[in-house]
Amino acid sequence: MKIREFHRTILYIFISGVLVPSFGTFGYYFMLDVVMLSKFTIAMLGVLGFCCLLIGASMFQIFFKEKEIRTLFFYSFLVSLVFSPFQFMFVLRKNVEFGIPDLALIVFTDVIDDILSQCLVLMPLMVLFAKICPKNIEATTFAFLTGTSNLMGSVRGIVGTLINDKFVGVT
Repeated sequence: MKIREFHRTILYIFISGVLVPSFGTFGYYFMLDVVMLSKFTIAMLGVLGFCCLLIGASMFQIFFKEKEIRTLFFYSFLVSLVFSPFQFMFVLRKNVEFGIPDLALIVFTDVIDDILSQCLVLMPLMVLFAKICPKNIEATTFAFLTGTSNLMGSVRGIVGTLINDKFVGVT
């Protein structure tokens, strides 16, 4: 914990976990109950997502490995700004009004989002973890960092649920 980069990385992971809520659970039920996708279709979208992760890792290796990590995080922020309106369009069902099928919109946004999040967030974060691990305790430190990152993913879900319960009320 004496290494400045180490505790700043932990602080970044913690702050992003608390300030960026996740509404993934609600998305699952929205796709089942409102959009009426089958569980099989949702499972196949998950398989497609894992394929996209492989593509994203390859793209990182080819195009982004020499870029600065904070630059890639900034690009990720810009991508989020571009794709957020598609999520609102889907939730408000505007895509149906415009004649865009639900599955087409889901596949388009999920494929692009999964690939770019792999390239711009996950891979750079793993590279950062590998770079800041001190000698002789690399495995322990890397496990601690990835475990903290995974824990904050769960915290994001809890924060999203709290926001829903307090302000939105989706059941």
